Amino acid sequence: MATLKEHILELGVDAGLTSILLDLAQVEVEIYDSIRMRDMVKKGDTNATGDTQSALDVASEELIAKTLDANSHVCSHLSEECVDLKTCSATGTYFVSYDPYDGGSVGDADITVGSIFGIWSEPPVLGGAAGKNIICGAYTLWGPNLAFAFATHEHGAFWYEYDGSEYQLIGPLNFDMEGLHKGIFCPGDSPAMLASPAYEGLFKYAMEQKFRLRYTGCCMTDTHHVLHKKGMFWYPPGKKGGLRLMYEAVPLGFMVIAAGGTAIDHTGANLLDVPVNEWHQRSSLMFVSPGYEEEATLRFLEVGKGH
Repeated sequence: MATLKEHILELGVDAGLTSILLDLAQVEVEIYDSIRMRDMVKKGDTNATGDTQSALDVASEELIAKTLDANSHVCSHLSEECVDLKTCSATGTYFVSYDPYDGGSVGDADITVGSIFGIWSEPPVLGGAAGKNIICGAYTLWGPNLAFAFATHEHGAFWYEYDGSEYQLIGPLNFDMEGLHKGIFCPGDSPAMLASPAYEGLFKYAMEQKFRLRYTGCCMTDTHHVLHKKGMFWYPPGKKGGLRLMYEAVPLGFMVIAAGGTAIDHTGANLLDVPVNEWHQRSSLMFVSPGYEEEATLRFLEVGKGH
């Protein structure tokens, strides 16, 4: 069994990206340890973008920002908890977006939550495609075990678990191409089904595929579940407009695509091509494993009509 570092080197990942991934994986160990303090997940003030924060939001944001500031390969980074980009190394070339604590609304119930990262070869430009120049998506799972996953177009998607001293390779995330598991579906904003026959039709389609209903309220956890098995995760436009484009939709969508799946918004556009007009923009999304994308896409387009 290979460690995270050994496997990344074996894959031949670029040195700068390797440095960033190893640093992020390591700081997540420190964050994971802090979760054992119950007060860390209690709600408190609101952040600069209007979301309710816990102490864990603040602590994870500070630790990740400090880690990125210290990495000479990072030129700038942007957090879901902050308003603007932060510049750091003058010699760095990579841009990193991140959600330091995804799933904060369910973390106090001991649901698996974690962090999400998107890594670009250069910073995105407002008005341009959100996913232009993204080269890597990654996330950590804070659950029964601490897990780390990343994906690139060249290498696919992989995940690792921390054994107390090192992250050990578990294997690829490839929608269960071996056929070991039943498929699942994770329907975001399910109350919208009450007013949308199209949403109800999409729900029934997933049931007809013999997919099992699994939804946690943490998009990163649900995406990992789909990547590990197979199936669908979706979040319609709704009242909020969907999930955060730069911190959730694009990094996770990139990983789905790198693993061989489909990632679209409610218009059918590839999530990586959606224009980013503001850093905290929201987007609808659907992630689909291979073999179901055509019918699932048509049904999601019906859900999106009228928005």
